[in-house]
Amino acid sequence: MKKKKITLVAICTLFAFQLGAQTKIKVSDVSIHSGSLTNTSVTVTGSNVNLLSLAREQGSNLLTNVDLSTYKKYSGSNGTTSNLFSILLGTEFKFRNKMKMNLRGGFTALNKADMSVNYIKEDVYRIDTFTSSQTGQQIFIDSTRTDEYNFSTVSSQLAFDLSATFSTNKLNKFSFYAGFGTFFGFTYASYLDILHTNQITNNNGFNDPIRYQNINQSWKSTAENEKLKIDNVGSIAAIYILLGIEYRVSKKVNVLKNFSIYTEIRPSLVVSKNSFSETNSSSYWMNIVGLRYHIF
Repeated sequence: MKKKKITLVAICTLFAFQLGAQTKIKVSDVSIHSGSLTNTSVTVTGSNVNLLSLAREQGSNLLTNVDLSTYKKYSGSNGTTSNLFSILLGTEFKFRNKMKMNLRGGFTALNKADMSVNYIKEDVYRIDTFTSSQTGQQIFIDSTRTDEYNFSTVSSQLAFDLSATFSTNKLNKFSFYAGFGTFFGFTYASYLDILHTNQITNNNGFNDPIRYQNINQSWKSTAENEKLKIDNVGSIAAIYILLGIEYRVSKKVNVLKNFSIYTEIRPSLVVSKNSFSETNSSSYWMNIVGLRYHIF
């Protein structure tokens, strides 16, 4: 999936590069970066799908002879992290006040979590009890079994990314810049991710939370994962502001002097629509790390 995503972005960017050459737009830099999007809040309207029912319809092997009616259900996608990969071409506009604007355009591929739901069941068992022959103090050995099923829809999306940044004309060893941008695109593939975890914890501690805190706690855990391809027609759009730091690799070595490493933070508002809900509006925190080649 990752190789397919990079190939798709590269093809689209080469097309944009050729288009820029034909229109005589001067390319000043080429940027390649990857990063993550962490969901800080989400609002879903018009949700019309039950992920558990969808998993059964798709023939999930993890749900064979499984009854989740006694499990607690938790819905939402807050805190989920998605990933992205971008290739961008830039062109510069210099001003007399020693400032410059860099306009960058290209394509971004995302793997974005759309919806999620958890089913959790916890059972506590008293395995054994030891009583001191001298003091009569009791030591309890409890076993806690936590069984959890997580269902989430993940969409692979391709978006056109356009941003404008502002900085000083001179490219120093360290350069700071700020700007804003937007991207919009469509969903080209989706799958339902199912994760089943089972954890057993034995608390072998004394029944005294002040002096003893779960002494000799032991646990074991198992996990199973399944991905089911699903049909999903969707679109995505976002606006963001960005703050970046750029580090020039070298000023003296010819091979390296045109390269720089950069990192950006991007508070973002993302609105998406898919087959499972009418609207999904989310605030995201993007973290970007990339490599830039300057064409002087």
